[in-house]
Amino acid sequence: KLEKKSKEITLLKKQTSNHAEITQSLLTTFDLNKLLALILENLTKGFNLDNAYIYNLEGSETTGILRCVATPGVISLKGIDRLTISFLEEEEIISLTLKNHLPLVIEEAGKDKRCSPGLLKLLRLEQMLLQTLYAHGKILGLVIAGNNQKKENLTPEEVERFSTIVNQAGIALENAQFYEKIQELTLHDELTGAYNYRYFYPKLREEMRLASRYRQPLSLAIIDLDDFKRYNDTNGHLAGDSALKQITQILVNRLRKTDVVARYGGEEFAVILPVTNREGAKKILEDLRKEIENYPFSGQETSKNLTISAGISTYPYDAREARELVEAADKGLYQAKNKGKNQICVYSQTSP
Repeated sequence: KLEKKSKEITLLKKQTSNHAEITQSLLTTFDLNKLLALILENLTKGFNLDNAYIYNLEGSETTGILRCVATPGVISLKGIDRLTISFLEEEEIISLTLKNHLPLVIEEAGKDKRCSPGLLKLLRLEQMLLQTLYAHGKILGLVIAGNNQKKENLTPEEVERFSTIVNQAGIALENAQFYEKIQELTLHDELTGAYNYRYFYPKLREEMRLASRYRQPLSLAIIDLDDFKRYNDTNGHLAGDSALKQITQILVNRLRKTDVVARYGGEEFAVILPVTNREGAKKILEDLRKEIENYPFSGQETSKNLTISAGISTYPYDAREARELVEAADKGLYQAKNKGKNQICVYSQTSP
């Protein structure tokens, strides 16, 4: 009896130590992709389960949808469409789990009338363990884990450990989402919503490394609003702020998703154009220049339209380092200003 008791105490100590390590790793991981992978690993390998799904709840627990963001081998914050669960009120086992916030064990899903044929076909699990992802009074989503075929029944201790990990995962996910929002705010300009200077340089270096690896050109444009001080003085600072926001929207809407728009300074913007040569960049900027010249900015009282000037430099022809590429684009901008403004100039080392 003493030997049996000693083994039980040793096992309990090991489980307690493992639980502490899992909790520590979950609560100190703020990258959402890494966190989701960590949760999946602890739920599958930790309990010898074949599969697991992590779902985000979009909308209410009755009329919303559950969008799968992680399953072993696939993690997508935008959602894995083929695994989406809709019509939650019609899925009895899902509704029951979302309402109770407690782990629900299904030992033989094929014989359980609460599991719809559609859900069984979607998940392909015969033995299931479901629990709500919950943090600070808010339902975040749902975890479903289990086995493709019936194995030994899960013990109450295993279910309790599973529940503890899911509860910690809910708190960790909320922390990571909050951290991501804070990071997002620190990398965007407060007025325009464009990326800011802090984001711009690391992103430019990253894009230049990719351009180098794949032997592709990359162009950079530095854009400046012509006579913006006069525009502010004439129309007022509120109109000036509005114009900056509208220009940002024009840039974002007209450029590709792979292009990067950043507010570089007061009335200056930087645009990173991956896989774009000089000629392509010149055409893009000319189209933008014409659109802005003819755009009816709200709050504008003067008949003189707002215009832009821009300088363009291209990697690897004009520079091989980020700062040098910016300096070259700045010189192109200087050339555009000297030519009378409302101009786009491609940097040339031979130009004055």
